[in-house]
Amino acid sequence: MKQEIRDDLFDKGLFMDDKGDLVLKGCRCSSCEKAFFPARNRCPECMKTDLSLLPLGRKCSLYSYTTVHIPSKNFKPPYTVGYVELEEGIRIFGQIRSKDDQTLKIGLTLKRCIDSLGEESVEKRIAAYFF
Repeated sequence: MKQEIRDDLFDKGLFMDDKGDLVLKGCRCSSCEKAFFPARNRCPECMKTDLSLLPLGRKCSLYSYTTVHIPSKNFKPPYTVGYVELEEGIRIFGQIRSKDDQTLKIGLTLKRCIDSLGEESVEKRIAAYFF
């Protein structure tokens, strides 16, 4: 299922259009082959600047997680956050959304989604990724 490309989700530079699909924008270093997210101008591993954009896949596996019971600005407790490992070998932190009857366990296959987290104002939505 392809996600609709929405211009209002490109404000932070975390997302890119990959053949009509909205994906996370990572980079790969041509020198050391290290992949990372978010995209940047210099490789954090070898400090070289020869980088290429890397559209990051949707499939990932749950690496670690916790359930939070303290309210925050955009989330009503309880909510779950954690690290996932992408197919490209990158671990990133994000919200984990699961069905009430789904039991989370380390290694569980998840899918990355991109949507609006909330609204700062009527004109500006806050983009987010979650798993």
